[in-house]
Amino acid sequence: MTEDERAGVPSPAPVPGPPRTRLAKRLARPLWILARPVVRPLAWRTRTFLLEMIRQDLAELRAGQAQLAATQAQLAAGQERLEAALAALARQTSESGPLAEQIGGIAATLESALLTIAVPVCPAAKEPQPEPPREPAREPAREPD
Repeated sequence: MTEDERAGVPSPAPVPGPPRTRLAKRLARPLWILARPVVRPLAWRTRTFLLEMIRQDLAELRAGQAQLAATQAQLAAGQERLEAALAALARQTSESGPLAEQIGGIAATLESALLTIAVPVCPAAKEPQPEPPREPAREPAREPD
């Protein structure tokens, strides 16, 4: 801001262009009035054609953005449920500490017992059978020359 503008003095009106510019505008105006009905529809169609792909891309981006927002909302709700379940599990674990250790011991005992039972029954546990001896590859008989 200049000093005059700060003091409340209005700025002077813009100075009109040189007389040649005004004359050129006056002469071009009737030509524009005649050309406008032809140029404007062409310009409109060109702009529509050039913007069509951009509009499609924008529509795809907006659909993807909406899908991401829905997924984010689902993840946030799932995270809240998971945090609530973890808090409840932590409370239960702190209340039944020795019981959890006993259950873990019982699970380990059952697992080892099941593995002991399953080993003889499992076909992979059997001793591998020796492969039968292979016959050496024979060369084809040569015909005398």
